Amino acid sequence: MHLDNGKEDLICGEDMSNEEHLISKGLAILIEDNIISKIKPEEELIEEFLPSFNRKIEKSTKICMNKINDTLVTQVGRNSIIPGLIDSHTHLLWDGDRSNEVSLRMKGMSYSEISKAGGGITYTVNETRKSTDETLAKLGKERLKEALRNGTTALEAKSGYGLTTESELKLTSIMNDLSIDETNPSIDITWMGAHDIPKGKEKADYIEELINKQIPEITSQGYARNCDVFCEPGWFTIEETERIIENASNSGLSIRLHVDEFKDGGGADLAAKKGVDTADHALYSNDDARENMSKANVIQGFLPGAPYTMGLDKWPPIKQCIENNQPWTIATDFNPNCRILSIPSIASICVQKLGINPLATLCAATRNAGISVLHRTEKPHGIIKEGYVANMNILNGEKWEGWCLQQGSSPFKATILEGSTVIHTIT
Repeated sequence: MHLDNGKEDLICGEDMSNEEHLISKGLAILIEDNIISKIKPEEELIEEFLPSFNRKIEKSTKICMNKINDTLVTQVGRNSIIPGLIDSHTHLLWDGDRSNEVSLRMKGMSYSEISKAGGGITYTVNETRKSTDETLAKLGKERLKEALRNGTTALEAKSGYGLTTESELKLTSIMNDLSIDETNPSIDITWMGAHDIPKGKEKADYIEELINKQIPEITSQGYARNCDVFCEPGWFTIEETERIIENASNSGLSIRLHVDEFKDGGGADLAAKKGVDTADHALYSNDDARENMSKANVIQGFLPGAPYTMGLDKWPPIKQCIENNQPWTIATDFNPNCRILSIPSIASICVQKLGINPLATLCAATRNAGISVLHRTEKPHGIIKEGYVANMNILNGEKWEGWCLQQGSSPFKATILEGSTVIHTIT
């Protein structure tokens, strides 16, 4: 399943579920220097590169790997292959356990009320500040390993649990170290100092710190590519958000936004006005704003795990986006309140709860996500196509739809991460 319809831009509407254009069978893939260099019918590729190879017709779903001369040959049997998954919205690095908040929500406390009572982001900030570099790096490594086991080959990760210049720089530095390690999924780093107002600071003073200290220090460090702001009533207003992202953009950072998670606060309108890369959550955004975002090529980044873990009965309007040819993605929103690192589990919500076509859902978590998430090689990814990063998942079965129907365990036998095969199950 290559997801290549001959174009390289965002895919929208009914095109996302066009099996004739997006799925092929009987092809072989040549990987050179971690990049897909050729895709041809299997017999042609074998004849061209390994004429002495005695290929056996494989009727099982066993993965076989053999070294022939200087070439590693991986036979996937009857298992389907899909592109590597791209998690386009995560809060990867933090310390502290907020499991008790589920009980508080069940008692009727809102997200805002829990935060004001010392929970929420404030609690995580305090615990993260106290945590050592070594502990945070270990947590990050463990989480990346779990994400990879669930097929994620690249992700976007935000700071935002430091809320001081020093601690924000520490988080982006650790994320950079994790991304350099090629055994981990690639990380596209986002600075999110504007995640909350740190306790003991006036908002106006903190915004001045963000603009005059954090942005210059972050851009000087050079690890973060993006800026994100929690643009939501009770956190950062439209005017405050606009000021922060204008300064960040002028400093060379790409812009992402959290918008309209709890109510329509005008965040999507600002996202459309500024033409940001992606406006995430967008749960309560109005229809006109959604259309304006589409016209500005802004992706609606849907995070179904957030309402799921918050116990809400409000879901992203994905079908509406498909009907209106608006670009969208899905992501885990991994954070202390949404401890999901499995894109297939998020996709299961979309498919089995919201009735979204599994192929369209896959496009949202690969091809479209690859537009907003930069790979560490700066090569294109998210499609199985010549010239793209060799990131793929080998399913545990021949039916590709199985990628999004298996809650609680990984649907993949193996993941090919930049050309290297990582086996997840005994084959």
